Amino acid sequence: MTTMESLIGLVNRIQRACTVLGDYGGGTGSNAFNSLWEALPTVAVVGGQSSGKSSVLESIVGRDFLPRGSGIVTRRPLVLQLHKTDDGTEEYAEFLHLPKRQFTDFALVRKEIQDETDRITGKNKQISPVPIHLSIYSPNVVNLTLIDLPGLTKVAVEGQPETIAEDIESMVRTYVDKPNCIILAISPANQDIATSDAIKLAKDVDPTGERTFGVLTKLDLMDKGTNALEVLEGRSYRLQHPWVGIVNRSQADINKNVDMMLARRKEREYFDTSPDYGHLASKMGSEYLAKLLSKHLESVIRTRIPSILSLINKSIEELERELDRMGRPVAVDAGAQLYTILEMCRAFDKIFKEHLDGGRPGGDRIYGVFDNQLPAALKKLPFDRHLSLQSVKKIVSEADGYQPHLIAPEQGYRRLIEGALGYFRGPAEASVDAVHYVLKELVRKSISETEELKRFPSLQVELAAAANSSLEKFREESKKSVIRLVDMESAYLTAEFFRKLPQEMERPVTNNKNQTASPSPATLDQYGDGHFRRIASNVSAYINMVADTLRNTIPKACVYCQVRQAKLALLNYFYSQISKREGKQLGQLLDEDPALMDRRLECAKRLELYKKARDEIDAVAWLSNRHIALIMETPVDALIKGEHESPPRWKKSTVVFVLGGPGSGKGTQCANLVKHFSYTHFSAGDLLRAEIKSGSQFGAMIQSMIAEGRIVPSEITVKLLCKAMEESGNDKFLIDGFPRNEENRIVFENVAKIEPAFVLFFDCPEDELERRIMSRNQGREDDNIETIKKRFKVFVESTLPIISYYESKGKLRKINAAKPSEEVFEAVKVLFAS
Repeated sequence: MTTMESLIGLVNRIQRACTVLGDYGGGTGSNAFNSLWEALPTVAVVGGQSSGKSSVLESIVGRDFLPRGSGIVTRRPLVLQLHKTDDGTEEYAEFLHLPKRQFTDFALVRKEIQDETDRITGKNKQISPVPIHLSIYSPNVVNLTLIDLPGLTKVAVEGQPETIAEDIESMVRTYVDKPNCIILAISPANQDIATSDAIKLAKDVDPTGERTFGVLTKLDLMDKGTNALEVLEGRSYRLQHPWVGIVNRSQADINKNVDMMLARRKEREYFDTSPDYGHLASKMGSEYLAKLLSKHLESVIRTRIPSILSLINKSIEELERELDRMGRPVAVDAGAQLYTILEMCRAFDKIFKEHLDGGRPGGDRIYGVFDNQLPAALKKLPFDRHLSLQSVKKIVSEADGYQPHLIAPEQGYRRLIEGALGYFRGPAEASVDAVHYVLKELVRKSISETEELKRFPSLQVELAAAANSSLEKFREESKKSVIRLVDMESAYLTAEFFRKLPQEMERPVTNNKNQTASPSPATLDQYGDGHFRRIASNVSAYINMVADTLRNTIPKACVYCQVRQAKLALLNYFYSQISKREGKQLGQLLDEDPALMDRRLECAKRLELYKKARDEIDAVAWLSNRHIALIMETPVDALIKGEHESPPRWKKSTVVFVLGGPGSGKGTQCANLVKHFSYTHFSAGDLLRAEIKSGSQFGAMIQSMIAEGRIVPSEITVKLLCKAMEESGNDKFLIDGFPRNEENRIVFENVAKIEPAFVLFFDCPEDELERRIMSRNQGREDDNIETIKKRFKVFVESTLPIISYYESKGKLRKINAAKPSEEVFEAVKVLFAS
């Protein structure tokens, strides 16, 4: 396969995939996505009606296959992909909309184009930007892709809207406006070039003429004595590319179904024998035009590949982010649906706990309840009114009934204290309610912040209801607890506090000269106002002591009964109920917005397109990268090619590939092997980075490839390994993390011309690898759970097949890497010692 075949075929395949997904020229692709079609180099055929567009295309193909007639015949873009086959093979055509049917009768191809056009546009001469894809396989064509666009017109015919001329020009412009579009402007030679619709349009969109190829048709129909040399030689209208003259079949030839191969010969004869155009004959005709376009298209594609790849990689990242944001499609079986619901519940629960524990804002409001709201409420309690002189007298007097108290009014004290303690119920319950409302608000915020839940409004509602129901239960338990705390204070008074009161009352009063002072009238009057004030003061002191206690115990009760329970069991009841539901009920909870489902499907299809396009580019990348390898013409290359008398050092060496998942301990064990067994350790990634850091021309090239999102070819990586092995002076090598995939392995064996002595595989369960990476705290940006899972996936998909391959050859040495590092190395030592 030549480079031209690879690159043009590459664009052909990507264009076909684009059309299937609705991404095509004409401005009808989804504006929400980057258009891959618009980034692909194309050749658009533009001309007025009856300019000879169809004849040019048929001459290039060598087949009579296009619809003909008066008025607008081409009413949909026709993407014509030509594939050159080996001489002697049968010609056939395929339509993208009929992928399993091969047309060998080209009259049926013409009919299918008409029928497929009518299927979209109807039979009333309407136009549509949705293209028809036609591939023709023939030994008589060159590899080329052309887009035949509707002919430019000026007047609407019957059955067409009055705006048809503007509509056609607008459609054509959406193709030719794009900087990657090569314009094939068809103009008839028997009309003044100044009136050419194709040239006028091309001049508007490509004023420098860099993208325009001028084609002059109907040279044989010009008036006798005239010619088109002024145009063909660029004197009348100059373009960057040379004009090409075409002689099409006459209407009589068309009516007689003159063979296209015969028409090509007649065209060559016309130019060879023409007195006007004979000196240009080698650069005239449909065959020359096809080859010229094919070569130019291949050149443009080659220069555009980096930008196309950059667009693809950028689009893949954007689409994957959007799919992650929207979530992946929901499975249809009940088990998978239940798992999906539980995963979303866990995500919600994690965010809710982060709010409580300080990872997200909101939990501090609960502390505000305890630190501000509760103390403020306790200070506002009406103890002054309850312990006023009048109130104390009344309560104390009523407490003893008809017999006055003899020494201390114990019953009065108890009633005063019990009455005061009753006021604590209000702040206690208010604290519980305040915590409850904060928790409810955090539930609401957590649901809104859980990206996975945004897709499922019904699940959000049910989850919120279940969480709030649990919070209500926690609130009731919390209220019971705080009221119980208050009631306990009423049930048993601290006796020691009151035993001190008679001692305080009997203690002599001294003045500031340390002399015993005369008792005050209030002291002498045991039943006067002073007596009741002392009672009020004593009760107040006790109440303050209880308030201090409750100020500490009420928050503890709230946290224990509400906050702690919310962290531990917020969704327990929901879990118990959801597990009993049937598939239909689970499906009702996962009732996505249909618009979101459509958007996800569109994203997934577009992502598949971009990934396939990237794979297609990678598949032919070696062709465009072959010249890159020449940059690294070192003694190693000579050794690889066998240009030295003695074989290279590494071909006599012992090479061990060291493989294992991320976090399996490859680096640690390689360091041990270097120390104990004198091996030299290489990492392919380290070698690439070292080459970049060296500032060499080769390193700059590698850095440029990485910056453009291109994969460094395996051949280059292997050459770096060979170079490092040759220069090391050792004959024992550990190659860590290589080969990563099947292509790496094949290239290593083909370029280095050796196989490993064996493959050392550190086998470790994924959960253990994940735990190690998350706990190693090396500051690496990729040590996060999302990236780790992607690395595991790549390892399983790409590297495990390599391990299976070497196992089938008896070269695999598997080590249980889940054990402590010291035990792992003991097992490794046995292998290397033997």
